[in-house]
Amino acid sequence: MSTIKNYKEAARIIIENAGGKENISGCYHCVSRLRLDLKDVDKVNLEPIKKLDFSGALINGTQLQVIAGNDIYKLYNAVESILGPEVTSGEVAEDGSAVKPKLSINSMLFGFFGGIAKCMQACIPLLIGAGMLKGFTLIFWQMGILTDASPTYQVLMFACDAAFYFLPVFVGYSAARNYGGNPTLGAFLGAILLHPTFIAMVNSGEPITLFGIPVRAVGYSSTVLAAFITAWVMCKVQKFIAKHSPDMIRSVLEPFGTVLIMVPLTLWITAPIGDYLGIALKVVLEWIYTVAGPLAPAIIGALIPFLVITGTHLVLGSIAMLTLATTGMEFILMPVALLHNFVHGALSLAIGLKAKNKEIKTTGLSCVFTSFITGISEPSLYGLCLKFKSAMLGVIAGQFAGGLYFGLTHTGICTMPGGGLTFVSLAVYLGADISNFVNACIATVIGIAVAFIVTFILYKDPKETAAADA
Repeated sequence: MSTIKNYKEAARIIIENAGGKENISGCYHCVSRLRLDLKDVDKVNLEPIKKLDFSGALINGTQLQVIAGNDIYKLYNAVESILGPEVTSGEVAEDGSAVKPKLSINSMLFGFFGGIAKCMQACIPLLIGAGMLKGFTLIFWQMGILTDASPTYQVLMFACDAAFYFLPVFVGYSAARNYGGNPTLGAFLGAILLHPTFIAMVNSGEPITLFGIPVRAVGYSSTVLAAFITAWVMCKVQKFIAKHSPDMIRSVLEPFGTVLIMVPLTLWITAPIGDYLGIALKVVLEWIYTVAGPLAPAIIGALIPFLVITGTHLVLGSIAMLTLATTGMEFILMPVALLHNFVHGALSLAIGLKAKNKEIKTTGLSCVFTSFITGISEPSLYGLCLKFKSAMLGVIAGQFAGGLYFGLTHTGICTMPGGGLTFVSLAVYLGADISNFVNACIATVIGIAVAFIVTFILYKDPKETAAADA
């Protein structure tokens, strides 16, 4: 925030115009946006929130998003201090029934992917750390510093692989905590799917049954959906048992009843549903590549700025997480999403160098820093692209060109990126063949160059042509 430094006051205004504390069912954030889950979006008054010294605010489904950029952590802490822990504790109405947001196809879609995004948020640091260490380990192996027979290489590889192999345990823990259940029970159900005995039974090829009912014999290591759906159902079961258990035996009946119901339910129903959804996702992505080929990331890349404006890029991030967990790499969505920050840095530099208007020049040069260094594109997107057609054309052209190269070379990420330094994000391409990283760097340079050239050629200061470019 450049002029308003009172984050407490900004938080108060946001909460008040979001319909008050009683209208907010959840609060979290990504690298640049404050996200408030709402029970009734009709109670929101956006205009006072938009007047705050942030980059914008919008409603997406049943969620209010405030684009705070570099101020996100201070703003989130201020909002969280006002809302308190009751935001995620599962409030009830006056009649004792659960308070539920209005349901619609849009709200259910974003609720599903939003839930995955929230539970994966806690897992991302783990995946980043392990993924990057594995990438550097493979680089040392390719350079001959480490060999297959080296104990150091073997230990580092299995240590890094553990973060991905045991992903159902971490997802189960995080999802259960997110939905108000016992996190360790969620982790336990994820661990069942990875038990050595179950894995041996799957590998044997013999039919597996529980109480005479067939169990789907598949491996669930490194998957997300099976544990996520299982934990969500577990929370419903646990809350039901807790509500109907006598106080004297609740501490025993609640965990025992939950485990008794969920163990067979997990193996019969919820985990297989997650597996089938994962297969369906893989089929859809393969179909997209079959139909669109290398144009797939190019087209999605060109659409990224519009997805960010509407806030629907959150869905892409969730799909990318699922794809990465299912296939080990992701080729369509995250490469162009990461390219987006570089492209904004390039178009901002072009405007900063060419603009004669002092205010626009200052905005452009400051956006170079936020885009290239901090990895936040919203200041450039809202401060330049929505004001100047040349800037929007620059970002679309840069995204398309870089995305096309990503598609032609079939280059993808090997681990999920995190927030922070833009150039550090290139490390997510480490872990496959070294050509994957090289091609990612080339695609990034192409995107930067095209965005800069297009914007520099087309941009004209609004003082010269106020109607043509503004």
